Amino acid sequence: MGTPAPPALTRQLQPHFFVTRHTAVDDSGPPISAGVIQHLFHRVGLLAGRLRVDRIVDEACHSADPVRLMELFGLPNLSATRYVLSAHPDKKNGPIAP
Repeated sequence: MGTPAPPALTRQLQPHFFVTRHTAVDDSGPPISAGVIQHLFHRVGLLAGRLRVDRIVDEACHSADPVRLMELFGLPNLSATRYVLSAHPDKKNGPIAP
C-alpha cells in the first residue's frame, strides 16, 4: 500500500468538478470541454442535466435552504424556493412560500 497524501494536500480546493490526470497536477489549464462531458455521460446512459437536477433535489432535501441552493447551483430565487418546497411540502405555508 502507498503512503497517504499529506493533510495539506488533501484539503486543497480543486476548482474543477471533474479531475483529470492533467488538472490533478496543474489546475491552471482549461477544464474538460462540454463535449467530452456529454460523451462520457452518454456512454454510461446518463444525461448531465438530469444529474444536475438530481443533485439540486438532493441538496434541497438535506438543507431546505433556498439561499444555499442559489449559492451552490446559481439558481434564481424562485427556482431555489420551488425546489425546497417540492422537497419539503410542509413549508408551503411558511416564510419561504413564493
